[in-house]
Amino acid sequence: MWSLLYFFDYFCNAVLHFVKARSDSYNDGPQPRAVQNNNEENLTQKMTPSAVRGQIVSGTEIAKDVKERLKKEVAELKKNVPGLLPKLSIVQVGEREDSNVYIRMKIKAASDIGILAEHIKLPKTTTETELLEKLRQLNGDNNVHGIIVQMPLDSEYKIDSHLITDSVAPEKDVDGLNTINEGKLAVGNLTGFVPCTPNGILELIKRTGVKIAGAEAVVLGRSKIVGTPIAELLKWEHATVTICHSKTKNLKEQCAKADILVVAIGQPQFVKGDWIKPNAVVIDCGISAIPDSTKKSGQRLVGDVAFDEASQVASYITPVPGGVGPMTVCMLMKNTVQSAQKAARSMSSSNWNLKVLPLKLQDPVPSDIEISRAQVPKDIGVLAEEIGIYPTELSQYGRKKAKVSLSVLDRLSNQKNGRYVVVTGITPTPLGEGKSTTLLGVVQALSTHLKLNTFATMRQPSQGPTFGIKGGAAGGGYSQVIPMEDVNLHLTGDIHAITAANNLLAAQLDARIFHEATQKDEVSALLFYGPEKEYSGMK
Repeated sequence: MWSLLYFFDYFCNAVLHFVKARSDSYNDGPQPRAVQNNNEENLTQKMTPSAVRGQIVSGTEIAKDVKERLKKEVAELKKNVPGLLPKLSIVQVGEREDSNVYIRMKIKAASDIGILAEHIKLPKTTTETELLEKLRQLNGDNNVHGIIVQMPLDSEYKIDSHLITDSVAPEKDVDGLNTINEGKLAVGNLTGFVPCTPNGILELIKRTGVKIAGAEAVVLGRSKIVGTPIAELLKWEHATVTICHSKTKNLKEQCAKADILVVAIGQPQFVKGDWIKPNAVVIDCGISAIPDSTKKSGQRLVGDVAFDEASQVASYITPVPGGVGPMTVCMLMKNTVQSAQKAARSMSSSNWNLKVLPLKLQDPVPSDIEISRAQVPKDIGVLAEEIGIYPTELSQYGRKKAKVSLSVLDRLSNQKNGRYVVVTGITPTPLGEGKSTTLLGVVQALSTHLKLNTFATMRQPSQGPTFGIKGGAAGGGYSQVIPMEDVNLHLTGDIHAITAANNLLAAQLDARIFHEATQKDEVSALLFYGPEKEYSGMK
């Protein structure tokens, strides 16, 4: 019995630490589907009028419902894309036991849904550079669809947590903490990942069936991971949003005007019942332990809202625990599944979003070099994005050239094979129209005019084209690779290899001439015959 009480006390403290870290400090400092009213009865707990006037919005029950839906989506994804398994990588630095508890919760939730959860444990001696390198590897792993870094970082060295969260690729940032995803949310672009707790809060509000558009919404707290993002979400749901914080005046009056009240300030039972507008929806994000002699552990968990009072006034209210908490892990799983679904769509056959550069045709046709230099090349990173190559699959050499990692072949291994057209055996015309010009012209026709995903593969220039003996090897006219001088002189490295070989030979000859001019014949003979060998008769 003692061990059970000890575990309960330990677990309560662990949950308290976690939620406090994720809730706003009052001294601070896309969108889930709505559920029809006929489903609400299963997801909200009706209390007797003498106990609670409003309905309790059970995050535990709603999380179960969402997880069941995600489980079906994962099964469908695996069926449609054989070999694809949604994968979540959880990176932990150190051995904090409270972090271990939360990670086990995430791994179990992932397993229940069908997501592969990978727990990467790094020692306390991990430096910032080492952690960044690990994230770089995960960013480049096409089998990983979601990456989270468990906070706080338990390292012996100083690590910038903001730098770490910003180093997770935005397309894998299922925690929604990358600045790019935060910025997208701020401007109403909900194509990025939304932080898990605010996403869960919005789901809870929608499950009540209340109309968000036009409602007065008040958010207490402005943290990056709860207060600010839920305010943004409610704003883009067309609510009129007020954000309150430690400097807000007339806080009670601000709360009293709210049709929807979200409280995330980390102050136990701070919001009283007489602060709340009758029939308001109240979402309590806080969790704190307060003394309670009636409990075996000597304490109980409460939220930021005085529940007993507020529940007599509100139409819907979340309990603590069992309200917002279960939704956080649930939405982490949802973001991971969405990332895997996006990866699956990128693997399916679809036309590139290729934006063609316009040509400025002239008559008479200028020289090849004039045509090449008159056209401004598209940034290679932009081109890669248009044709579906991930940034982690691209090694850029300036703005005009890049190498593509062979890992893209593994990612697209389930793609239907295309058609292979070989252009060869062409004797150039007097105007220089040979294999390269014909090849590029065919690719232009297929991609630009027929809208087919098409790319060209060209052999490296021979030494004739490199030195201008037979003309360039980049095509010609309006069917050429630009910048043409890069292809002819720098792309394959031929001219650089020749230059290096020439310099090496020149250095060898220079050294030989110098030594033979400054040393005696006997010394030169020693180099050839050695000190013990007698001269032969034919010396």
